[in-house]
Amino acid sequence: VEIDVTNLIATSITIFSLPADRTTVSNILYTTTGKLLIVTQDDMTSDYYLSEYDYATGILDLEIDITSSAINNPVSLFECDCNIYIVNNIGEVYLLDKISPYPLVLTTTLDIDINTSTQVGSCITSAIINPTTTTTTTI
Repeated sequence: VEIDVTNLIATSITIFSLPADRTTVSNILYTTTGKLLIVTQDDMTSDYYLSEYDYATGILDLEIDITSSAINNPVSLFECDCNIYIVNNIGEVYLLDKISPYPLVLTTTLDIDINTSTQVGSCITSAIINPTTTTTTTI
């Protein structure tokens, strides 16, 4: 939900809806390419998913089941140097390979417990599926 508080009376609009029986377990990353990234958990199966939504349309562009990876209890997302990372609650940091089947690779373990994180939006340049640009030259 997006809330506009620029006027005396606030208004809200739904940007996207989660699939049925899903709970948000991470922060939301908003990329400079207009994508929203979020980790959810299925309430029935306990499976984890990394989802990418198009902010302008609310359409789910991509959903990756990350349950079978080694990550347990993912709680946070961040982007660094055009790479997307997922952190679990015991501080293990996993790099998302942006080539299908999108494996997660353990990169480091922090010595802290983590519940969530945030990041300046203007720094988040990477999405899972980046738009491609086609250039046509006429001679």
